[in-house]
Amino acid sequence: MIEFKTRYDAKTLGKLTEVQIKNSSKLTKGFMWFFFIMGAILLLFAYDDYTSGESYYMSLGIGIFSIVFGMLFPSFLKNAMKKAQDKQNASSSTTTSETEMLFKFDKDRLFIFASKGDKFRSAVDADYDYIFKVYEDNDAYLVYISKMECYVLNKTDLISGTHEELLATNNIYREVYESQMKGSEE
Repeated sequence: MIEFKTRYDAKTLGKLTEVQIKNSSKLTKGFMWFFFIMGAILLLFAYDDYTSGESYYMSLGIGIFSIVFGMLFPSFLKNAMKKAQDKQNASSSTTTSETEMLFKFDKDRLFIFASKGDKFRSAVDADYDYIFKVYEDNDAYLVYISKMECYVLNKTDLISGTHEELLATNNIYREVYESQMKGSEE
């Protein structure tokens, strides 16, 4: 049996925020390129308007604005997402440093126990196909239960067993983990 025991400390909450921002980077880059291309097209129209004597300043202004907005958009979105995640973390009564999480990976089952003193207790007993996806980075495992719900298991919080044991003993977990690790290498 592999066990992780962790708390929602600043490092864990920071990792959740980092994951959310990373997940939105493709969409952010798409918007950025959209505004760059739109701005370039408008600048071409501005040049055409300049040669024909029409509304040159309007096209030029909107084109420059679009390019500048495209450059600033990723930073703006990253800051907005960080503030939203911080606000969500602060408003949740269960995502505090007082909340203790225990994750047990048995041969056939996943157990997740959460407690916050005598005020809150929660338990999940599930098959491994309950896991949506798994990622590993340098200091943590990210276990997704759905697209929107992620548990951060810091490698330093491992209290018994090894990740390699879990991969060796559970086919479903290994398949989910390997499929995600292959996808993140590409």
